[in-house]
Amino acid sequence: LLAAPPEAPPGDHLGELLESLREELRCPITYGLPADPVVAGDGHTYERAAIQQWLAQHGTSPLTRQQLATAELTPNAAVARVARRLRELGAASVVSSDA
Repeated sequence: LLAAPPEAPPGDHLGELLESLREELRCPITYGLPADPVVAGDGHTYERAAIQQWLAQHGTSPLTRQQLATAELTPNAAVARVARRLRELGAASVVSSDA
């Protein structure tokens, strides 16, 4: 018989996982967890107010510096749900949509 792998103690590495999630979801402009996340024409997710301001001033992707084919912003419901849950758990700071 094969022995089952040892189980990690409850909560072990939970803080690291939450921090990693927060880093993955953070807005590349504000560096905070977006309250109103949207996907821009470059495929990246940003805080709506921050990317709107960036596009009004630059018209390019903040990450690639390439001109965007469209200024359309699409709500990112999945990031919004995860970010909301992280905030509920107290694992992340929120960036106001007034940013």
